[in-house]
Amino acid sequence: MAELKDITVVALDSSHNRAVVKTLNGKMMVIKPGDTVPDSKAIVSKILSDRMVVIDTIGAQQEKKQTVWIYKYTKENVTSRIQRLDREGPKSSHLKSVVKQEFSN
Repeated sequence: MAELKDITVVALDSSHNRAVVKTLNGKMMVIKPGDTVPDSKAIVSKILSDRMVVIDTIGAQQEKKQTVWIYKYTKENVTSRIQRLDREGPKSSHLKSVVKQEFSN
């Protein structure tokens, strides 16, 4: 099973909700929301003009879901840049601390 970092987003069409991706072995595919990203367990959630949003299941027991942004590759980045986001926000105690610091300054 390949990792998401091995997928290259070649083209994005947000108006038709389609993306062209290239796998590590060079195979190219057209995918849309609801499809599984090739060679992974991630499911395509959205196709935007600059990135594809997927939901990846991580952990040994597949217990945690994580939102991942996979950006279209550019000449500067030979492969697609990925950014992982936690689906849960910060714990409320941490959030209260951050808010308190912002308003106390």
